[in-house]
Amino acid sequence: AAVAELALQRTGNELPFLLIRLNDWVSQVRNVAEQAVRARIEPAYAVHLLANISLVIRLRVCGRVEKKFVDDICDLLKRAECKDVLLAGTTSKDKAVRRISFQLAAEAEPSTRAAIIRAAMTDPDAVARSWAVRHLLPEVSPDELSGLINQCSKTALCRSVETHSGMQPQHGPTLPGNHFALHFWTITSRCAKQHGNSWL
Repeated sequence: AAVAELALQRTGNELPFLLIRLNDWVSQVRNVAEQAVRARIEPAYAVHLLANISLVIRLRVCGRVEKKFVDDICDLLKRAECKDVLLAGTTSKDKAVRRISFQLAAEAEPSTRAAIIRAAMTDPDAVARSWAVRHLLPEVSPDELSGLINQCSKTALCRSVETHSGMQPQHGPTLPGNHFALHFWTITSRCAKQHGNSWL
């Protein structure tokens, strides 16, 4: 009865409780929660789903939950109509929301890759910065990378990279193709190990 009452609400405040009840040991409760959550996998509810993304990801390890729930919610957040919600998530005060938003945004909008890398590499969370270095920089073209370095050159991160690599933003890359991206990736990884959370 309580879950059914929750299902009637549409404010977003009910969502975390419904997500938790997806793994309830009572099948009737799970069914009501499942119907309610499925009805909310829509662009209008994207902001609430992202706010509770930690609970969503947790469903992957819950024994009574259909794992497709997680995929469906992530696929929704990667849709073009949810782009603004996802990019807003990269500035969330919640560290878990920021990390997952970076990852989903990178998968969803390749055209905004440079903006995502800038945000991730200047994030106070070392895990987010490390993720950007490992998963995004190797795919960045030399021209993109040159512009990226130029735009974030005032941060302690890029000053450290420049010191280690001898590369100045205004000069642009001197190595061809993916070799430059690999070179930058290697240098930045070294800086990550050396500086950790002191980059900013």
